[in-house]
Amino acid sequence: MRLAFAVAFVSAIVPISMLGQAPASADTADKAYTSQNWPDAEQQYSELTKQQPENARYWYRLGVSARGDKHFDAALQAMQKAKALGAGRGLPAFLADYEIATTYAAMGDSAHALETLKSSANAGFMMLSRLQNDAEWNSLRTNDQFLALAKQVQHNAAPCEDAEFKQFDFWLGDWDVASAADGVHRGNSHISKEMGGCVVWENWTSAGSPYFGKSYNTWNPNLKRWEQYWVDTSAGVMFFHGELRTTSWITGPTTCRRLAAERCCVICSSSISAQTRCANSLKAQPTAGKHGTPSMTSSTRESPLNQLRLRRRTSREAQRLCRP
Repeated sequence: MRLAFAVAFVSAIVPISMLGQAPASADTADKAYTSQNWPDAEQQYSELTKQQPENARYWYRLGVSARGDKHFDAALQAMQKAKALGAGRGLPAFLADYEIATTYAAMGDSAHALETLKSSANAGFMMLSRLQNDAEWNSLRTNDQFLALAKQVQHNAAPCEDAEFKQFDFWLGDWDVASAADGVHRGNSHISKEMGGCVVWENWTSAGSPYFGKSYNTWNPNLKRWEQYWVDTSAGVMFFHGELRTTSWITGPTTCRRLAAERCCVICSSSISAQTRCANSLKAQPTAGKHGTPSMTSSTRESPLNQLRLRRRTSREAQRLCRP
């Protein structure tokens, strides 16, 4: 009699649907979330947010689960809560904004979806695979604004894939360097791209001497110019900067007077005659590349730009040639 009364009492205060269910736990919720069982995940994280209302991660996962369960208003509310709680606590605002934008896209609200996606991209969202694969964006994939934002997200993910970072690609490879005047071998240079394409790394070794040096070259997107930092075994340190204009590298004439031993200037000066003297006096011959083919074609090798970047001379000769 007492047992029957207890069962009746519990039934009166607990919804029938919850009888027999285990209480919400982080492990149970995680299993439902990772298996994309959105109804169960939404229910679990709804309970967890009540237990720990300051947990940004629980609110974030509740938002994703609610969207997956097509409860869009609940998803937006949960993700806004996650964004507010996550500030400075490991949940970037741009990630919450992306989820909010995706929810708007799922609702068919293109204006809010693109507006919030723009905020996310401007703040640094870089998960290109999400943007490419999340089905909620399918109806907007040919939209011009979406395409522009996708390009920005791609830039965030791999900034050194931009066209400016490829301007020195002609220099990559292994090079034998000789004097045009007498054909004498002056040294070898190995040029490679490092750090995800962000740095062109020069490794110069002189022939017949222990002298060698390295330079680190990169495009500075803030100043819109190339910059090179050179160091060598004679304690030489130099900093160059310049830009590409048509087929000539332009730097100031002062730079060309600051040359370490066995190194020709990035470009002699803004003087065309000085550039011509430097280019005509030096010659480089590429060795076989990594796959047994020449690193550059002969037509590329003979361009004035390549001659300026790849020639090496002694300090005195280079200074004489490079002085405007």
